Amino acid sequence: MIKRAIPSAFLAFFMLMFPSSRAAAQMDPCEPAEQFVETHRYTLGDYPWAVDAGDIDHDGDQDLVVTNWQGSTLHILLNDGTGAFPLREEITLSHRPRHIRLVDFNNDSNLDMVVSMEGDQPMNGFISVWFNSGDGSFDEPVATEVDRLNDSFALTDLNDDGLIDVVSCDSVSDQVRLLQNDGNGQLTLLTSVQVGDDPRSVAMDDLNGDGHIDIVTANYSAETVSVLIANADGVSWSQTVHTMPNPPSDIMIADLDQDGDLDLAMPIFGVGTNPGRNIALLLNEGDGTFPPNSLLNIGSNPRGIDAADTNNDGILDLAVASFGLFGTGQYANVMFGEGSGSFLPQEYYGTGNGPTDVLFVELNDDGYIDLVVTNALDSISILLNTCGFPPECTVDLDGDEDLDFFDVSAFLLAYLSFDPIADFNGDGQFNFFDVSTFLVAFKAGCP
Repeated sequence: MIKRAIPSAFLAFFMLMFPSSRAAAQMDPCEPAEQFVETHRYTLGDYPWAVDAGDIDHDGDQDLVVTNWQGSTLHILLNDGTGAFPLREEITLSHRPRHIRLVDFNNDSNLDMVVSMEGDQPMNGFISVWFNSGDGSFDEPVATEVDRLNDSFALTDLNDDGLIDVVSCDSVSDQVRLLQNDGNGQLTLLTSVQVGDDPRSVAMDDLNGDGHIDIVTANYSAETVSVLIANADGVSWSQTVHTMPNPPSDIMIADLDQDGDLDLAMPIFGVGTNPGRNIALLLNEGDGTFPPNSLLNIGSNPRGIDAADTNNDGILDLAVASFGLFGTGQYANVMFGEGSGSFLPQEYYGTGNGPTDVLFVELNDDGYIDLVVTNALDSISILLNTCGFPPECTVDLDGDEDLDFFDVSAFLLAYLSFDPIADFNGDGQFNFFDVSTFLVAFKAGCP
């Protein structure tokens, strides 16, 4: 590796621009505007699409798996227990992956990967099951060819045989397909259900408390949401269609108003040069019926959505990936719940370019839910929850709680000696981007 020397004048220039010695400011615990801080950003290649979390290596920490759509790769990131992921594996695929979920697919107490993939032709696709060997490594996949897949599938036990089955979207025939798991990774079609035009996301749960699994789809081109309530036989459904103001890009089921019933939330994508800036809420009446939707102002062309109680107040909060106009967004947006289905105005948390998916998960065993965001340009952002205590000040390199000349000097020495502490953007290289990231963080001060 060839060392890239930094001119000695750099130090003087830097201190001239940012001369003051500043204490690393302390943060008010659970202050909404500062609750999530990006502590790591890992480069994963072209167009990370979806993310899921689980303890795949049985060490007690939540690991991450990510699909890279444009790059045709999967990425496995093993958590070191602090919310950092120093061990990362890339798996090259022959087809582009879309959605991914971790689940024990064969009841061996190991989390397996289920991945939807594009096929060789525009009208076909695959669902691949990657069985976990038990140590976080995965066997060769078992693939089932299906009709064209889109962004989403859902997992549940459809036939009470103790095995997790798959419900996938087919945007060509405008159906959801119910696929039975044989326990060895092969899937067999049970039945198909017609829904609206171009279903791109599907979710399932018992919406009316009758013990049967109901289905909800976000129909992108139709600009509708289909709610399919299971009939008494459990194998047929009665459908209600709800009109959205613009295309729904994802769908989530959760009790958003604390009444014991499961509600629906859908990020609303834009049309053309008019970005969507809303989440549509459908609050359950308790019987699986939903009055007209209300809109929450959040994000710019929001895509992925998730909900969790991130400040331990007993109320669910909402997050979306703010993709922006043509992928120019650089934020995840969070609305903190107030109860009864109402939310505070959105907060903005910096990420990489073009966020595509969000996931709430506790990464560092501190009792608070953290936030993971995939970014279309090339990366994944780890945003740790600062409730309870402030995050580590990564630019306070001498640990004296002041940002000054000595921290700049420590960074330069680390950079020139290729010390990993100077790899500020986490890409495994030492270049201008590390210097730039350090400068921006130093200027902003510590949380």
